Amino acid sequence: MYEAFIDLDELIVRCRDKQARKFIKEAVACYRAGAYRSCIVAIWNAVVFDFLHKLRELELLGDKEASKLLEQFEKLSSEKKVKELWQFESDIPKKALKPFELISTVEMSDIERLFEDRSRCAHPSMTSLEEPFEATAELARYHLRSAITHLLERPPVQGRAARERIFQDIKSEYFPTDSELAIKYFQKSPLARARLTLIKDVVLGLTVSLLTENLPEDEKERQFSAIHAISSMYPEQTREILNDKLSDIILNRVVDSNWDKVIVYLENVKVWDSLSEACQLKTKMFLDKLDRFEIHLNHEKRLSHKSIIILLKSIRIDFLREDVVKKLQISLRHLLSLKEFCKDTLLDEIISPLLEERIPEATFDELLLMIQEEKKLLNDKIEPYLVEKLQVASLTILLSLKSRYEHNLLNEWIEAMLQEKVTEASLDELLAVRDGYIHKIPWNQDEKAKAGELDDLHKMVENILVQRIKEVDFEDLLIMK
Repeated sequence: MYEAFIDLDELIVRCRDKQARKFIKEAVACYRAGAYRSCIVAIWNAVVFDFLHKLRELELLGDKEASKLLEQFEKLSSEKKVKELWQFESDIPKKALKPFELISTVEMSDIERLFEDRSRCAHPSMTSLEEPFEATAELARYHLRSAITHLLERPPVQGRAARERIFQDIKSEYFPTDSELAIKYFQKSPLARARLTLIKDVVLGLTVSLLTENLPEDEKERQFSAIHAISSMYPEQTREILNDKLSDIILNRVVDSNWDKVIVYLENVKVWDSLSEACQLKTKMFLDKLDRFEIHLNHEKRLSHKSIIILLKSIRIDFLREDVVKKLQISLRHLLSLKEFCKDTLLDEIISPLLEERIPEATFDELLLMIQEEKKLLNDKIEPYLVEKLQVASLTILLSLKSRYEHNLLNEWIEAMLQEKVTEASLDELLAVRDGYIHKIPWNQDEKAKAGELDDLHKMVENILVQRIKEVDFEDLLIMK
């Protein structure tokens, strides 16, 4: 969990309590001077002061056990009961483990060994006079590192109380939903330099909650924010925890009605490397049975909003990508509806090839919906089919399309065709066109701005209409009138 080698100066900085840090500085100075016995004694002094400082912090949080132990220490100290004080010190490793859960069982063994070696260094009578205890550089450095990484660098709450406090913090509506802010929050909490046990408890606790509980949306956001923050603070540990336990949690704890939560979790939390084959198969089966449609009051079959959200999230899970493509084998109408509903880059990459296959069978309106300004290759394939449909459209319809759609590409095609059709149009066709737009003269500024782009085309129609009228006999004009 920690680095292979930690610099001595960094070990000093990691100490939380000022008094303990002072003794660690002294221990490091002794180490550098080769006074290894003095180094070990100073390390133990730092542990004692750090433990007392943690008791005071716990007392402020309302811990009665901490208050009771502090009272006992202060009484023994004021009465100068040396033997009892020595016993108090020797019990620190056990007290740190239970009831305060500041260290683990393995870490307690290291702290007990430090106390034993400190006694050998400070009390020659505890060793053989013929063979005095020789403290080595390796032993001194081992104790220096163990004391700091096991106890001195950690906040006073680490065990069950730490878990309860962290989950209580996350449940608060004021916990940040932004993971960067959550990191800053956790850096001042028991999760700062936390033990692996605590990290594991919190990560798995959040995972089970997100996969099995029907949480309000804001609480769900806070839990995802927390798990993202922890995975940023402890990436290797979080990955190891999830790779080991995530598949079992999904298979053993998630009921069928909650399987959509698995998709949401896997899309949100990226720090797992792989799921078991059984877990992947079950996830694929869920997606395969997912109903993409829902029936509305008018008996119309529409895409289900909830299913669309699931599909969008599934796209971002690698082993589900092909299954999503299969689920998108739907009608062109529904495919276009999905494209309009979801402005999603990744989904668009999947939908575009499916749309391309449907171009020959598409209607005029469907072809228009397929056009995308930035998709030149797709537009090039749509163009001949759309132009073919535009060629059979009347002059009136073309002008109507020009005013109705704002596709730059479409308008380029329409303008070229309009100029050709206007010059070839008969007088009757031109009069029909003129009747169509003469009653739509814009009266306010907004309408004038919108209609401005059609002015040139209207003027062209008017000019050609005048030419056509001049070509008609006066008697025929009277009949037309």
